[in-house]
Amino acid sequence: MAATWLTSSDSLAERGRIAEPLDEWVSGNAIVLQMPVERQMLQRSRNSRGLRFRVACGMSDEIDVRLANAADAAVLARHRAEMFRDMGELDDGQYGTLLAAAEQDLAAWLAAGDYVSFVASPHGRPAEIVAGAGIQIRKLLPRPLPGGTGIRLGPEGIVLNVFTERAWRRRGVAERLMQHVIDWARSHGIARLVLHASPDGRPLYERLDFEPTNEMRYTGELPGTP
Repeated sequence: MAATWLTSSDSLAERGRIAEPLDEWVSGNAIVLQMPVERQMLQRSRNSRGLRFRVACGMSDEIDVRLANAADAAVLARHRAEMFRDMGELDDGQYGTLLAAAEQDLAAWLAAGDYVSFVASPHGRPAEIVAGAGIQIRKLLPRPLPGGTGIRLGPEGIVLNVFTERAWRRRGVAERLMQHVIDWARSHGIARLVLHASPDGRPLYERLDFEPTNEMRYTGELPGTP
């Protein structure tokens, strides 16, 4: 099986493109996960121009993975809407509203470098995006590491929009994309990587060394909450 290589750009931290994002909770049944500190050893690429990723998919399928850009916002917005629909969190009456709002935000964030996404396509068919996974960056204040082993410095990455088209599920595409997200985070100075997992998604994230945390969420009234 042939391999495709992808080169990432310079780190967002070095470019100063780190934004304070809106937090997200998938549902009351969502599980908040993060990578253990000992598995977050920050690694800089030996290639000064960025990381190179070898991309392939299991079984007989071959996929190409690339970094998304603002032109992909409509596809990524549909992924987001379909993800919430699959979880039973989005009805038909709200689908269009979420789709339009997500496309607007994703286009702006991708253009600014505040959101980084990887998309997968069948080999030789780059216009056919069958899956995606992204990471939104937010600043964190320094804090002690568990066990007094040091001080955590650097931004946090929130994994969002992990979605695979139905015909491409159970082929390892989502796991392959998540490996790219993790590699990108390691090479770009991300100090903490977290996500909010649905029950169906939890086994995948546990295989990738995410674990539950003690985070809580506020359920009272806030702007934007009906």
